[in-house]
Amino acid sequence: MPEIWIPYGDTETLVTLGAENLGELIEPAQDSLAEEEIERLKGSLAEFSDLVICDRKPPTLEVVKRLLGEGPVEGSKRIFAADPRRVEARLPELRGQVLGGGEKVSLPYERGIDLKVPAQLEEDKSRLVLSTGGPDPLLGLLDSKVALPLAFVTNTRRLAYESRTSDEPTPFSETSSAEALKGVAERFRNSSFVTVIPRGSRPHRLLRDASFDEVKNSFPTLSAPRARAAIIGIGGEGYDDTFSDALRLVWSCIGCVKEEGEVLLVCECGEGLGSDALEMLITGRMTDQGPTKKKGVYVEGLEELHYLRKLKGSYSIILMSGLPELYARTKLGFATARGSAEAVGKLLGKLGRTAKVNVVTRACECSLSSE
Repeated sequence: MPEIWIPYGDTETLVTLGAENLGELIEPAQDSLAEEEIERLKGSLAEFSDLVICDRKPPTLEVVKRLLGEGPVEGSKRIFAADPRRVEARLPELRGQVLGGGEKVSLPYERGIDLKVPAQLEEDKSRLVLSTGGPDPLLGLLDSKVALPLAFVTNTRRLAYESRTSDEPTPFSETSSAEALKGVAERFRNSSFVTVIPRGSRPHRLLRDASFDEVKNSFPTLSAPRARAAIIGIGGEGYDDTFSDALRLVWSCIGCVKEEGEVLLVCECGEGLGSDALEMLITGRMTDQGPTKKKGVYVEGLEELHYLRKLKGSYSIILMSGLPELYARTKLGFATARGSAEAVGKLLGKLGRTAKVNVVTRACECSLSSE
């Protein structure tokens, strides 16, 4: 009987399926790590005054740890993070050394959106910008050029939303939303952008100042025939921290299940909902069509309401998460399960005991070409 481990927060959950039920196991091969690339980057670290950390994903933080070593940061090099406290919690050797960038100042922008950036990032310093790449339904592909303004510049999510040409989720596509954010990133002169390609939640490759195609082609494109059901793991710690994360990442692999099929979504959501729009939806201040008042006003995560409608309208969802039942079942309208045995039992109970089920272990690390 196949036993499959799916990341769930900072641990894994065991999914057991009968051989007659397992369709395709969709999982990127966990091959070589970026050892030589990390060492080369470490050798050039002296070129930069600042190290800018754009996210808290495990591959990003592993590279940071390898670059800086175990002791205190030497010389005058500064380390910036959008959330210094959480970075220091995961890298305690950096406690007291990670900066947030200071008071924010306006960054002139021609579209009338008030963009603000930490004053220390406006300084004319050489900086190394680091983030982990991945799919996004609005931005297409998150590389470090997109991640920098998204993490540090206020109102860039609104800019991305207002720059969109479609409400449909388009992961791994070139989008006008991403181009708008890259235009903001170009204002940070003397910056070198490094995107970490993850594999098994560890750094697989490091791409420096890479093009869209270089980053996209570093993610494996896997194929599988569509099944009546799928179990989709989002990716664990750094990827399934919030329901917002899961709602954005599921689209890279949702093509492995037929329309109106059954989906078991595995995402811990230990930090809750994750966006203002979802919080407002849960508390009744917004419907899934948008704000109940002040139409036309952007609320962070507004695009996620469309993704939620599309997910619920196209598939039957069982959510295995740490969200309160009031949120997951009553407000979001999902069937729920607290453990993998209960979840798989509910899934097969709806389909029949011989149904084929595709399994995706890490939606954050691959794209899917359905057959």
